[in-house]
Amino acid sequence: MNVLLWRSFRPLYEFDATFKTLNTHSIGGTCVQMLWHARLLSDLGHSVTVLGATRENEQEEDITFLHSPSNNGQTIEIDQLGGHPPDVILLEGAYSAASVFRKQYPKAAIVHVGQNIDRLGAKGAFSQANCIDLYGLVSPGHFAEYSWRYPHLRDKFVLIRNAVPWSGWYANLQVQPPSVSKKITWVGAWSKEGLRRWAETMALILKDFPDYEWHLFGPNHGGVATQRLSPKALAGVPIPLSKTFYHSLGYYSLSTALSSCRMVLVSLGNETACISALDAHAAGRPVISGNDSVFQHVNPRGTGMRVATAEQRYRAVRYLIENPTQADSMGRLGRLLVEERFSEKQQREDLMFVMELSKNLHSSTPTPSFAPPSRLASRVSSFKERIQNRLANVKTSVL
Repeated sequence: MNVLLWRSFRPLYEFDATFKTLNTHSIGGTCVQMLWHARLLSDLGHSVTVLGATRENEQEEDITFLHSPSNNGQTIEIDQLGGHPPDVILLEGAYSAASVFRKQYPKAAIVHVGQNIDRLGAKGAFSQANCIDLYGLVSPGHFAEYSWRYPHLRDKFVLIRNAVPWSGWYANLQVQPPSVSKKITWVGAWSKEGLRRWAETMALILKDFPDYEWHLFGPNHGGVATQRLSPKALAGVPIPLSKTFYHSLGYYSLSTALSSCRMVLVSLGNETACISALDAHAAGRPVISGNDSVFQHVNPRGTGMRVATAEQRYRAVRYLIENPTQADSMGRLGRLLVEERFSEKQQREDLMFVMELSKNLHSSTPTPSFAPPSRLASRVSSFKERIQNRLANVKTSVL
């Protein structure tokens, strides 16, 4: 099939988001997952085109990257796609082109990969349900949470889990025991929920454990990061500047850096899959995260700790400092978690299912789809059935 992956109406960075960029720049988790999707779909034999990630037309790994014209009315002529319209369109993170593509390619299956279907973005994403055929939710916890919250859309939900390149990279990564390092690491965008709260915790930790350092790895989409350039989110927090360092690395360099730290701190909530936690697990490091249904799956008990309050954050960090053997055990279990549940193999299987499902979505005889009842209607129906069963039992007893 012809598959089009759309990222944005215009490139998001000052550099192109392609495979070669992974060695030199931080391009954000959504773009990284888009590249993994493109590679796996190409390996499955599909013709793959990526739109909106580059300023010039490029070809990498048998994947065509079409330049973005940098306008808000972007359309793609059929001849630009090799003379064939797309059979499947994956909206990678953003959904604002859904109506454009639905009008231009009415027979294409449109799948929104819902990296942004969170507390802030769900309403906007689901407002396009008349144009979008399927919503790809990106972790088991994400899938379960929104299937419960939005029962009327449940039939549109599929699992396209986020993954890390296990066999292609992490399986052969040299992992050091956490006990060798006195570096505590944060990974994520500066806007992630909980960064300021982590800074407050680390101010106490660095005071109580003065031989430790805090290294923060985040994006710098305009060029090389400057160490000690404090993000605005941390303004006013008394963290010692001499022990706090800021970095922005390419994907593969980041994974190597993670493998040599004591533990990894990630966001405290509003995540869809938390790719940072998956990368940390793959690098053999224990993770301390928020405590919700998403993290229950991507940071389960035994691979790290889930926290909510200031006291819990401090106790968790202190525990991993004082118990390096247990931290090492968590790191090993985290690697197993990624290998078994969040590797290329699982993402490939998810994409294969979606591609097969997409074939029938706009056929002349599509399979009927039936919306589930609301939770209230379901409870009422169950209550009525129990009453009817009791009445039937009473009649039987009388007879």
